[in-house]
Amino acid sequence: SDGHPIQVLIPDPLSREIIERYSTDEPANFELGLDGLAGRVRDWNALAKRHTSLKVRIYHRYPVANVTILDDRVYVAPVLFKRRAKDNLTAIFRRPSKGAAAYEDHFDKVFAQGAAEITQEYLGLLTKSFPQTTVTTHQSERIQPASI
Repeated sequence: SDGHPIQVLIPDPLSREIIERYSTDEPANFELGLDGLAGRVRDWNALAKRHTSLKVRIYHRYPVANVTILDDRVYVAPVLFKRRAKDNLTAIFRRPSKGAAAYEDHFDKVFAQGAAEITQEYLGLLTKSFPQTTVTTHQSERIQPASI
């Protein structure tokens, strides 16, 4: 292992629900789009291949909250209509607490039961649908391997 375990969930840009939500519910000024999301899947998957402590999975339903678990805190930001999680208030729960436990349990269940591994077959389908190979975030920042 090369560090503390890191688990990342990414919306599946091939999922019908994600495609529909991106076509109707994304803010006009948000630049990621499905192509960018596909690039994130590829970039995070490449990072996971180089770092054994990083586990990345895709999920097929659009998120209702962005959950980040770091040390003794759980950060939860809702994803509201035509708004990104980063544009909303973030609730911060100290660990251990009932709030932190509820969101940790939710994340763990989605990661284990509601998400899929990124397989070579999936990457082939992703490449056919989204041949773009780079990803740019909303603020034009590139995901860097040094960030994990």
